[in-house]
Amino acid sequence: MEPNKAMEQKKCCPACGAELEPAVKGLSLGGDGWGLLTSALVENLEVDAYVCPNCGKVELYRRKSGL
Repeated sequence: MEPNKAMEQKKCCPACGAELEPAVKGLSLGGDGWGLLTSALVENLEVDAYVCPNCGKVELYRRKSGL
């Protein structure tokens, strides 16, 4: 098991209680999609997405700096 994974807190689905599985790490929200200089002018929020294997609910969590 990777060191970062061992330190990660388990996340549970708020809908059904099952353990969430990582889906996308480092997803950037709020950008304009063009990149380059236009993205520098738009504030982005970095999140990690998790999905529930039981009910399909998707949860977003703010990405911790340094990951």
